[in-house]
Amino acid sequence: MSEMETHIGKMRRIECTSQEEKATELMASEGKERPSYCDTNLEWLLSEYDTYISTPTGLWGIVEDNKLDGDDDINNLTENEDGTISFVTRFYNGGACLTEMLEDGLNKLNK
Repeated sequence: MSEMETHIGKMRRIECTSQEEKATELMASEGKERPSYCDTNLEWLLSEYDTYISTPTGLWGIVEDNKLDGDDDINNLTENEDGTISFVTRFYNGGACLTEMLEDGLNKLNK
């Protein structure tokens, strides 16, 4: 059943030379193989875990997420001095997901 979701948390850029290489490294560390329906290891990572976000500025990992109750859309990201980004987002989960909302917010921060 679709409903409104509210999340408050923090994410951090994952240091890597390439997002595909980092996805391959994470797969190997967990002993997993890419399924045939994924064209790349990064595609697998993003579909397998809802804690990673890929943007042109890098790969991000959610390090803290608290889900709350709510009704109206909100998408607020704030850059912190330690390099993390704090977020507050509320959305209808029948039309979006947490990683999509955070990707959109990251893209707006970097414009």
